[in-house]
Amino acid sequence: MAKNKILASLFRAICDDQRITTIHFGLFTAIALCWERNGFQYPFNISRRELMAICKICSTRTYHKCIKQLHEFEYINYFPSYHPVFGSTIYWHKNFEGKSKKLFIMDFNF
Repeated sequence: MAKNKILASLFRAICDDQRITTIHFGLFTAIALCWERNGFQYPFNISRRELMAICKICSTRTYHKCIKQLHEFEYINYFPSYHPVFGSTIYWHKNFEGKSKKLFIMDFNF
């Protein structure tokens, strides 16, 4: 599946979800931007510091709460590394089911 179609499906899924706030959306957008900056590698690593700067989150508590919720809401699979150099690993969750019950199945075999 083309990368632009994957991004469109990701954003359609998150826009239909009533649980998502502007902070979630900003963090999700920052994650998508990091994916693009990493050459659309799958999986990809992220830096908390970089994401917080991109989406203008000042509190690490807010960052951790929102990234944990994106994981719980099954938009991402988040694996923290606790290593300052390597960063945490992100996988896009393959199934997205929003409040509108639309199902987005992602094919990540590029």
